[in-house]
Amino acid sequence: RANRRIVNEAEFIELLKEYGELKIVEYGDTSSLYEQLLQMRETGVYISVHTSNLANAPLLQPGSAVVEVIQRNWMWNGLDRSFRDQTHMMLDIHHYAWRAKYINQTVYLNERDFYKHEAVHTTTGTRGAASPPGPPGSRDSSARMPAAAV
Repeated sequence: RANRRIVNEAEFIELLKEYGELKIVEYGDTSSLYEQLLQMRETGVYISVHTSNLANAPLLQPGSAVVEVIQRNWMWNGLDRSFRDQTHMMLDIHHYAWRAKYINQTVYLNERDFYKHEAVHTTTGTRGAASPPGPPGSRDSSARMPAAAV
């Protein structure tokens, strides 16, 4: 499994099912390019955490949409915009991004990554002071958004 995941994936999947048919595909080391191309051709809305799998997004059919989940503090040197720029060049693929803003929306699987991404922002004073979204299970839409794991 990928090292970047949606922490509340099960809840997020249930939310997406409210809007229509859902097919979940996870690419791995054995996924052929041909298989990935076929999947892209059949996809109308492509949802992914910010990973290299988004490099396939320009292969979507015209009129398709990409929803990218970007983990907290993932903004170095425009990296957070790289896939958006690729889909923008295709002219008829819509790209939407949701970025984790609060510390409770990102879980670091490797402690080293916490210090790499969070400690720097704390010491430089760039960490936001906004309060976190509503409690788990609340009907507040921000509480139902995905949280990224890196």
